[in-house]
Amino acid sequence: MSIFASVKNMINTYGNRVKIEKGAKVYFTKAFIQPLHYKNSRYFNDSITTGGFSEKRYYLYIGTPQLRFDIRENAVLTSNGKKYVVHNSDTYEFNNSALYVWAVLKPYYEQRRDDYDAASD
Repeated sequence: MSIFASVKNMINTYGNRVKIEKGAKVYFTKAFIQPLHYKNSRYFNDSITTGGFSEKRYYLYIGTPQLRFDIRENAVLTSNGKKYVVHNSDTYEFNNSALYVWAVLKPYYEQRRDDYDAASD
């Protein structure tokens, strides 16, 4: 089995189900999503909690290269009841071919309109 087939098989066998919404388009795939710990936070100018997690709670996504991210697409990922947005993304290549896609994710927070207008009396 080639390295490409091995990586794809591992992601499809052991990865979590992920729903990806890119505008009006919806995709379903499997991927790994895990928290980034303090060793990784130096790349984001982030502070660390006593548990070793970053204050802003970044996550690492690893998935098959069939679904790639452009941060301008404002993709929203849902897995295990949690929603994320893409902070940064790239493709890992081996022998000039895409092996997998990685992305740094942030928790998704819906923007809510504040009904209180401080400027009005």
